[in-house]
Amino acid sequence: MKSYDIESQDRRESPNYRPGFYLRLLGTTILLLAMADFLVQGLNGLTPNYRYWIMPGFSMLLTLCGLVCGYLWRDHKGARLFFALAAALVPVQFTQLGALFYAPPAELAGSALLLGDLALSLGVALPVAYLAFSILAKPRRASLLTELFLGCALFLIPSREPEVVAALCLGLFGLLRLGWSRQRQDALMQAGEGVAALALAHLPLVILVGRSAFLPWSWITTAALLTILAVLLFVDAARAGLLGGWAEPMGALAAFLALNGLLLALPVGVGGFGGWTAHALGGAALLFALGQKSLRQGPALRGLGTLLALLGCFLCLAVRRDHAAAMLFLAVGTALVYAGIAYRQRWVLFAGIVGYLAGAIFYARFTVQLYEASPWLTMTGLGIGILLFASFLEKQRKPLMELGQRWWRTVNAWGR
Repeated sequence: MKSYDIESQDRRESPNYRPGFYLRLLGTTILLLAMADFLVQGLNGLTPNYRYWIMPGFSMLLTLCGLVCGYLWRDHKGARLFFALAAALVPVQFTQLGALFYAPPAELAGSALLLGDLALSLGVALPVAYLAFSILAKPRRASLLTELFLGCALFLIPSREPEVVAALCLGLFGLLRLGWSRQRQDALMQAGEGVAALALAHLPLVILVGRSAFLPWSWITTAALLTILAVLLFVDAARAGLLGGWAEPMGALAAFLALNGLLLALPVGVGGFGGWTAHALGGAALLFALGQKSLRQGPALRGLGTLLALLGCFLCLAVRRDHAAAMLFLAVGTALVYAGIAYRQRWVLFAGIVGYLAGAIFYARFTVQLYEASPWLTMTGLGIGILLFASFLEKQRKPLMELGQRWWRTVNAWGR
């Protein structure tokens, strides 16, 4: 009975058991849904300028609630939560300001109120974000503030072109990953407050990606978003052990689709060997590169890349039927043979040999044409070649057989 009472008391004292935890979770969810609704729809009954001024006022209200919780009620959890929500409104505020700069309404076009809106944004956002990051992750405050406001500054670029959107998403994602690589080993950033601070710094990227869904669809934007997804799956999810063993294959698939989206977005052709060949060979090269980074899924990725490379060569040979297609087959076959030896994979090696032979067989018809043009020259060359090969085989037969047997045993010991 005593152990049961102790267990019940511990359960009541845990943070997840207190009613305040669930109330904070409910209140936070409602506020986030309200922010998302305002970001998408806004208040249609107000003018654009007054609709923008709501966000700084809302940020100041949340900051005031945080001060009340922290200094009046001594509730540090509530204070941290209110300051984090106030800082989360900073990117939302800059998206509204960016919309005013991109397409100002008639009553604001050329008006000094736009500059006043910018000054008001900075006057409210800087103290709010400074206080939030000071509470959540003070040692990393400077870098987190830099990442947050750099992302917010991208909202002020007056362009919605697909190329610009893709460049902004990829550029901000790369910058945030550089910062995360320096902060990953920091114990502070592994705690709950550090994770919340990182989420606030990454919020402009989330809004940029979400906003692209409301813009006209384009291949280049799709390729950029798939690239981000591929990095998150292939690197982060695989490192964290998420999704079981499916993180790396799904990341490779996203990277392959991103490459194809980029090729389809090119304003000119994707090469002289046809679109499908370029897609297949580009995907094969990408899968081999990803296989180099993955120890567990590397053989499977290289095997899939080998299939794509052979498929691209067969398509090129079937469409063109010329010397360039045959030379491409020979080059890809030679590369696959080298890759099979380097990675010690039988499947890649034999596929490379098949590709090399397919390219060589294509040249057989040119041999027939040469024989029809000058039979005596062809027969002379063939006779000389047979005699030389007979002499070489007579002297080197035993070493060649031993070398072939040793090579076959070595290849059989490799993985697939």
